[in-house]
Amino acid sequence: MSWDAWANIVPQGSKSHCTCAIILGHDGAPWGRCDVDEKAPDVQVIKDELLRILDALKNDNSSYFYENGLKCIAGRRYICTQVIDGVIRAYSRDFFGLYITTTKQTCVIGLSDETGGRDVNNGVTELREKLLNAGY
Repeated sequence: MSWDAWANIVPQGSKSHCTCAIILGHDGAPWGRCDVDEKAPDVQVIKDELLRILDALKNDNSSYFYENGLKCIAGRRYICTQVIDGVIRAYSRDFFGLYITTTKQTCVIGLSDETGGRDVNNGVTELREKLLNAGY
């Protein structure tokens, strides 16, 4: 299965509320993505911020997200609302929901439209479990 096909699991599990799903390595290198929204190709991940996020997750430092927010997607600022079960949940007024989780080798990012937060969270979690079961 291609990495883009893996990324497509997020929109399939999110009932059409996912605008973009991205899989990256822990070094920030892109592995795969699925752009559902026509604006999604403009979504770029800021590597330095992503590496800080991964470090905070690895060290179980959820306070980092609440204190600093997240700026990993196209420089937009997201406010962290929850970090539960290994999933960061955040939102931006103009860009809606952001969901980030990790596996042993990957970082999974899902973006939602204004109505589909819970569904995209489910899609991101589903992809994480499938990647873990496949050894990633």
